[in-house]
Amino acid sequence: MIESKSSASRAPTSTREQRGLRLARERAGEIWPCGVASDVWRVPSGSDESVYLVDLDVESCSCEDHRRSGKLCKHVFAARVVRAKTAPCDGCGRRFRHRDLYPVGDDHLTFYAGDQLCEECAGAHGVL
Repeated sequence: MIESKSSASRAPTSTREQRGLRLARERAGEIWPCGVASDVWRVPSGSDESVYLVDLDVESCSCEDHRRSGKLCKHVFAARVVRAKTAPCDGCGRRFRHRDLYPVGDDHLTFYAGDQLCEECAGAHGVL
């Protein structure tokens, strides 16, 4: 039997990955790019009030689990999920779920066709 290699259809393979998916599901609103570097994210701990820095460019995390084991931790998996399910507004730069962004049409003078705006920016710029 041949198994599909599609990451969209496969089940999580490790407990770290499973915990990362749970963390992303439960606390997605607290997982955001920190603005320090190109792909560094702030990810909350799953067990206390700590916040860790996750660099998705090199897939590293400031948590003890990653430093000790060298393996991808739940924070890296959680940041990956949130990055995949959100995108920046081309107006204000904040991240929103894809379904909460509005595409700009061909005839707009401020933004390029295909840019995506949050509801507030879309309303302010006549896209809605």
